[in-house]
Amino acid sequence: PFQPDGTYVGDDGVRQAEVSIGYVIDATKNGNQLLVNSGVLSSLKNLRDQLRTGTTASIIATTNGIDSAFAQTQVSLASTGSRSRQLDSVGENLDALESSLQTRQEADQGIDIPQATTHLLAIQNTLQAALLSTSRVVSIPLTQYLS
Repeated sequence: PFQPDGTYVGDDGVRQAEVSIGYVIDATKNGNQLLVNSGVLSSLKNLRDQLRTGTTASIIATTNGIDSAFAQTQVSLASTGSRSRQLDSVGENLDALESSLQTRQEADQGIDIPQATTHLLAIQNTLQAALLSTSRVVSIPLTQYLS
């Protein structure tokens, strides 16, 4: 994503993470933030120029810019690491909340949801069979009997 002169031409895409329904955060920094905004590219260009035409003193002076760019990059990486830890923590908290909700729901209702669903479907099938039998005995179509 670089031109021959060192210009960054990458996109601004970042990896995103959904932490809740409809709530998305940037999980990483893009190349522009890491390389251009931090001063890495400009410091390296400055070093290149000083190596071509500068003096020993001017070359040594460019190390301040490189050190500053390195520090900015480290801050960005630390920020990304911090976000990663926050996402891990959010995931663990959501898992704990889901487990707690399931436990409370089962305690409040005292039933197992899959078992209750199966039981409800069995009762529904029995009712439909009874209505069909009744409609045959009475000799009217089931749709008329239900209306």
